[in-house]
Amino acid sequence: MAAVSQDAQAVNLAQTTKIPEWNQRLQQAVGGPGMKIEIDFNMLTQHVADPAAKHKVISAVVLPTSQTMGLTTTPPAAEVVVKSIEALALEEGTKGDMQNKIKSIQFFSLPPGSNPENKSLTIEGGIFKYTGAFSDGGKGAFGKAKVIEFLEINFFAQERALVSRFYQLPEGFPKHQERLMTVLPQGPTVNFDVVAAIGQASEPLKRLKVARTVISRDGAARTATYAAKKAEAGIAKVGSKIEEAALGKTDVNVPNDPEIDVYNSPNVMEPITAALEKVARASPENAQIIGSSIREIKIICQPGGTPAESKSLSLLSQKGTLIAPSSEAVPPAIQGATLLYAGCFESGSKGCFIKDDVLEFLEKHFRLQERGYVGNMMSEHVPTFNQRLQALISPQVEIEFDWNSIFPATLMPGSQRLDVAKTLCAHGSHACLGPLVKAIEEIVHAAGQPGPQNPVQTLLQQQVHRIVIKSVPTESAALKPSVSLAVVGSANHLVYMPALTKGARGVFDTQEAKDNLRSIFGIEKPASEKGAKAMLNKAGTELNRLGSDMEKALGKMSFMKRFK
Repeated sequence: MAAVSQDAQAVNLAQTTKIPEWNQRLQQAVGGPGMKIEIDFNMLTQHVADPAAKHKVISAVVLPTSQTMGLTTTPPAAEVVVKSIEALALEEGTKGDMQNKIKSIQFFSLPPGSNPENKSLTIEGGIFKYTGAFSDGGKGAFGKAKVIEFLEINFFAQERALVSRFYQLPEGFPKHQERLMTVLPQGPTVNFDVVAAIGQASEPLKRLKVARTVISRDGAARTATYAAKKAEAGIAKVGSKIEEAALGKTDVNVPNDPEIDVYNSPNVMEPITAALEKVARASPENAQIIGSSIREIKIICQPGGTPAESKSLSLLSQKGTLIAPSSEAVPPAIQGATLLYAGCFESGSKGCFIKDDVLEFLEKHFRLQERGYVGNMMSEHVPTFNQRLQALISPQVEIEFDWNSIFPATLMPGSQRLDVAKTLCAHGSHACLGPLVKAIEEIVHAAGQPGPQNPVQTLLQQQVHRIVIKSVPTESAALKPSVSLAVVGSANHLVYMPALTKGARGVFDTQEAKDNLRSIFGIEKPASEKGAKAMLNKAGTELNRLGSDMEKALGKMSFMKRFK
């Protein structure tokens, strides 16, 4: 009789308290009357006769059940449904659809001994029908995640909320438009139909994955971002300690709270916008080139496949034909093209492009960073190097560049050409021309005060009429820098051939340049540059090269790049 009494108490509690409370919460969630829980307890328990078994079925639907010796409780199936609807009733459109499609929420139980996999959720004819294996208690019910998944497939609730926030919140799509208009007032326009991209998902369960990928970050990505930023902040903190004494710098960027959702498309739009901002702000010429060359940025979703197979960045002409990167010395002008971004958004952030990918793509087609490096060196630094050389050798001496040798057609457009430009030009040609010019100055000064009595200065004035910069051919087996004296017509050319594709390891430091120049002209090395000092200089050079190698390696760490 105790079990029967418990059964009756559970039904009475549900009918007088629980169900009215749930119905009130449902009406508040969807913003109007109509949706309600209706439980026919006779129908619910029709497959069980034993009072204890009936109580177990009823409890699974309307009463919380204890788990793990009473330390935790499992909410009843009805409570899970109500909480799921409350969680998803985010937008007015979703609320309206829920009111229209769900009038009654009803619960049914499979016969005892049934396969729990046969439990189901359906919506048909205004009835949300929940069929569980309630003879197994709470184990035969759906968890909240599964109920939310079912409702999401039917109402696209979270998807709708994400899309709405992306387009309407100031920090979403409007912010990207504002940022791009600031640096590229003449275009391009962004054609990003998020709804169409989501609609390309290969199956209904992947729609929300696509929406989260293109608009926000899922929990795993937020955690990974937080971890990467925290690690980066830790490295920065070590560096800041060194700067504190000299600069008074004590601030280190603190990573954002990983639980805060973002709606600024960090996986898709943010890398595009940030890359365009970087190249456009580098020079007015870059902004003009991008504005006239790219009319539209179109972003689409490639359903299915793997990121390696499916995602792509391409440039299409006004006729829709593919424009390939050019290896010509001067790339042909491009007008009114479309930058087509095809993402494999079902694969999450791995199916998207990071900022460095977009920069690499732009560099392949437009050589914007390369132009910047070369232009800055030629306008700001080469004239100064020429003045320093002319003061020692002759007013006619100046540095010339064999550009076909420096940027041969065999170099791949993009990162290969850019690496060469950086080695040659970066920081005022600190790695290439700077050591050479300084070496010439130092071998002159080592022989005495500059002037007619300085034998090394006199020798250089007689034998050097031009300084020519070439590059060791990439197909050369040696790939080592060299300096030589070549006779061209009636003039002597001092030819410096660094191996620019090897970065810091392909150029001479000042001491190496001095040693090679003295070897060419038969100049004796002074005692001050021999012994321990020479060894220290060599060790310093090697440390600098190791530092350059490490910088390159860190720059290629995909984990840090993806989540920065």
